[in-house]
Amino acid sequence: MGGGSPLSVTDSTIAHNAAYNGGAIDGDNAHLTNTTITGNTAGHFGSNGDGGAIDGSGFVILNSTIAGNTAYN
Repeated sequence: MGGGSPLSVTDSTIAHNAAYNGGAIDGDNAHLTNTTITGNTAGHFGSNGDGGAIDGSGFVILNSTIAGNTAYN
């Protein structure tokens, strides 16, 4: 996520995604409210991945659940 406004996610579920880094979100400056992030995967067997759910910084997380995510390192 480059310049501009931060990503805003409200009243949502982000689940069962896969990526090299940040199984659900890869970037900086996001606002999460009343959101569940679960079952996401970064990397895979034989390669490294960072942040099973989130890879980045500058997050504001309110009343949200982040659980059951996996990063293979």
